[in-house]
Amino acid sequence: MNAAAPAAPATRSTASWSAFGPLIVFAIGVVAIWLPPRPPMIDLPQFAGQIALLKGMLTGSTPWAPNLRLDVVTPYLIGYALALPLAFILPVAAALKLVLTATLAAFGLGAAAIRRELGAARELDAYALIGFFGFVYAWGLYTFLVAAPLGLFLIWLALRYARSPDLRRGLAVSAAGLLLLFAHGLVFIFATGVGLLLMGARAGGPGRAFGRAWPFALPLAACAAMLLSTRAGVAGVAGGGLTFGPPDLRVMGALASIDDRPSPWTILALIVLLALPLVAGLRITVRPIERLIIAGAVFAALALGPDWAWVASGIYRRFALFAPAAWAWLFTHDDAPSSGLTRLVRPNLDLAASVLAALIVSQHVSEAIAFSRETANFDRVMAMARPGRRALELVLDEASVADVDLHVYRHFPLWYQAEKGGLVDPSFAASPPSIVRYRQNPPGLYDDAVFAGDPSRFDWRRDDGGQWTYFFVRHTQPIPPGLFVGADCPPTLVGSAGAWTLYQRRICLTTPK
Repeated sequence: MNAAAPAAPATRSTASWSAFGPLIVFAIGVVAIWLPPRPPMIDLPQFAGQIALLKGMLTGSTPWAPNLRLDVVTPYLIGYALALPLAFILPVAAALKLVLTATLAAFGLGAAAIRRELGAARELDAYALIGFFGFVYAWGLYTFLVAAPLGLFLIWLALRYARSPDLRRGLAVSAAGLLLLFAHGLVFIFATGVGLLLMGARAGGPGRAFGRAWPFALPLAACAAMLLSTRAGVAGVAGGGLTFGPPDLRVMGALASIDDRPSPWTILALIVLLALPLVAGLRITVRPIERLIIAGAVFAALALGPDWAWVASGIYRRFALFAPAAWAWLFTHDDAPSSGLTRLVRPNLDLAASVLAALIVSQHVSEAIAFSRETANFDRVMAMARPGRRALELVLDEASVADVDLHVYRHFPLWYQAEKGGLVDPSFAASPPSIVRYRQNPPGLYDDAVFAGDPSRFDWRRDDGGQWTYFFVRHTQPIPPGLFVGADCPPTLVGSAGAWTLYQRRICLTTPK
C-alpha cells in the first residue's frame, strides 16, 4: 500500500532511446556550458568575483581584505563551497563550469528518480534538461541552479517518507532540508512546502500529519533563525519589499522554461513540447495524488509567486526551471485503443521527445559560439589593465548581438575581479546573502538607487570617482561627453576594442584652476 507507484509500461523503443536520448541532450548541454570562455549568464561574473575574493581572503593574498568581511551564515554557502576547492586548481570560470556540469547531471538524475517514484512515463525524461537552460541559466543565478537538484532530492526523500514513514527516512529528510537551506533559501521554502504537502496527503488526518512532520522541524527552525539574523542587513538594502509585477507577464514567465526571451520558434517548440505526450496517446492522471501536488506547486509558484521580495528579483520566473519536468510527471500510458496518429507516434515517443529537447538545447550552443566571438573584444581590453586594481563598470549598453538576452553584459567586467585580482563595483559584496561583504559600502555609489539601472547617471563628485583606478565602459553609441564631468583631471583613455573602452584615473600634476 505504501510502495512506490508501479513503473509505466515501456513502448517498443523505450529500452534504447529512453536511456540514450537524455544522455545526448545532456551532452549538448555540456557543450553549451563549456564552449564559451565565459558562459552568457548575467550574474555569473558576480559569483565568480565572490569566489576569487573568498579564495584571496582565505589565503591572505588579496589586498582588499581590510575592506571586506566573511559572512558564512548565508543560504548560498553550498554553491560557494563546491566551487572554491576547484578554484585552487582551475581558473574560476572553469571551476564554475565544472559545478554547473555536475548540477545539470544531478538535476536530470533527480528528475528521473521522482519520475520513477510517481510511475510516470519514462520517455519524457529529457524534458527536465530543457528547463535547466531557461530563465535561471540566462540570468546566471548560479546558487539557485546548484540548489535545484538538492530540492528535487528533498522532494524525492519526502515522497518516500510520506509513503513509508520511519526514523531512518525521517532523519534523511531532516538532513537534506538542512543541506538545502544552505544552498538557496527560495528552493528550500519551495521543496519544504512540497514535502509537507506530500506528507500531509498520505497521513490520513491533521493529527497524524502533525506527528509525522517532525523531520521538517529542525530545518524550518534553522530557516527562521537565518531570516532573523539577516533581517537587519536586508532591511537596509534599497529596493526591498514585495511586488508581484504585471499579471500579463506571467505567460512570458512560463515560456522562460525554454528561453529567457522566447522567440516565435521557441514558442512553437513549447507548444509541440506540451502536445507531444497527448498526441502519443499518453493520459494525464492525478493518481497517485503526489503527481498533482508536485505539479500544482510548480505551476502555483509560476502563477502566484512574487516577482520581487527583499533583494531577490524574478522569483516566480525561477520556478519555470521545474515546469517541463512537472508537466512530464503528469503523464502515464493509456492502454485504450489508439488512433492512427497515436499508433505512429507512441512507439517513437522517446525518440521524438529527445530530438525535440536536443533541438531546443542546441540553440544555446549556437548562441555560445556567437557570444564567444563577441566577448573577444573584452579580453583585449582587460589585457590592457594591470592586475589587482580597483575598477568601476559603466555598462551603458547591456545587450548582446550574439545572445538573445538584453542584459548579458550587466556584470561582465566582474571577470576582471575573478581573473586578475581586482575589485570591481557595483558588487554583490554590498548586500546579503553574499559570502564576502564590504565592511562599509563605497561612498555615494550604493546610495544612488538609480545608478545600477542607468550607469549614465554616474556622478564623479557624488560617487567619489577618484576611488577607482580603472573604468570599464561598454557602449554601442558615442560615450556621453559628461560621463566623467566633475573630475579635476578626467580619466585618460587606455584603449578600446569593439564596444569596450577602458579608462584610467589620472592624477593631476598641477593644481587645477
